Amino acid sequence: MQSLLYIEDFPEIRKCLYAPPTRERRSLSFFVKDEYKADFPSIWKKYFDNSFILMTGNEAIESTYFGSGIPHKRARGFLGDFVAIATGDISIWFRDEKGKGVDHIALHAGLCHDEMVVPLILIER
Repeated sequence: MQSLLYIEDFPEIRKCLYAPPTRERRSLSFFVKDEYKADFPSIWKKYFDNSFILMTGNEAIESTYFGSGIPHKRARGFLGDFVAIATGDISIWFRDEKGKGVDHIALHAGLCHDEMVVPLILIER
């Protein structure tokens, strides 16, 4: 069972961001204020070093986590300044303007075994 945490509960991290995290709560993109870009990795690791792999947007493109083909010309911009990919049982998201957490039905972007194995189902006619 995954634990869902909210970025607002980590003010030290939230103050670094100029927008809420994007993409998916098991594979997040962060857009970081210029004045925090150098400090963001150490702040993030203080809370989530054992639960996520953190890399820069450029490292994410080069890592092949998102495939080995030629990335779309806008992919780098979508990935933000930093990307965090879950390796444990924690998911992180944000609350909307009313303070309500929005849930996703499907979570599949982490690096845990069950998220990476896709069954192949063949139907013969």
